[in-house]
Amino acid sequence: MKRAAIIIALALFTLPASPALAQVRIAPQVSWGEDVDLGIGGRLLISLSRLVSDDADAGFLRRLDAIASFDYFTGCNNCSYFEVTSGLVLPLTIRQWGPYVGAGVNVGRFSADHASPGLDASDTDLGLALMLGLLFPLGQQQAFAELRSTAGGGEVTVFTFGIQFGGGGGSTGNARSSR
Repeated sequence: MKRAAIIIALALFTLPASPALAQVRIAPQVSWGEDVDLGIGGRLLISLSRLVSDDADAGFLRRLDAIASFDYFTGCNNCSYFEVTSGLVLPLTIRQWGPYVGAGVNVGRFSADHASPGLDASDTDLGLALMLGLLFPLGQQQAFAELRSTAGGGEVTVFTFGIQFGGGGGSTGNARSSR
């Protein structure tokens, strides 16, 4: 898993610019979740603006971005917990700041080592993730702060902070976007 993430990140930074790559951003992130403490992970953001028709009827659909996020949490003794969240976010751009809302699917995986002698316990849950975030300038990059709450899935409320790198477009890829 780590090797694949490294290869993808290197490919995104070393490939020549193209319209498709301009729609993709990656972000390392640090998270904090109730009951699971500190998490580290990453996010992939893909602007859907070029995938949606140019028709006037497309409206807000042209502003949507798809995200996929992974967090591994470290605050577990003799156990492990991680979350994968994917969904759609809709920016609500206000001047240079980029607030956004979103929803998606959350998969939470808990695994306990040696729950009882000779027995390991694990549980994977699927749920609905609701996201509320803010994209803002941080030096030459764009940073984000996000609050994500899940119903079902991991049933954990998570606060995430990250810095986006990569393509130049996307509604939540650029807080100064006028879309």
